[in-house]
Amino acid sequence: VTGIINQVNSGNRLKRNLYTYIGRINLFPWLNCAASLHHGTHHT
Repeated sequence: VTGIINQVNSGNRLKRNLYTYIGRINLFPWLNCAASLHHGTHHT
């Protein structure tokens, strides 16, 4: 039983790391877009 719980916990940690990683990737284009809009030059 403890083995299953540990598996679930490590799975959740992996998922959380993955979501954080994906979130960071998704965030950067938005930040770049906002920065370029702020400077009046929008590159597509």
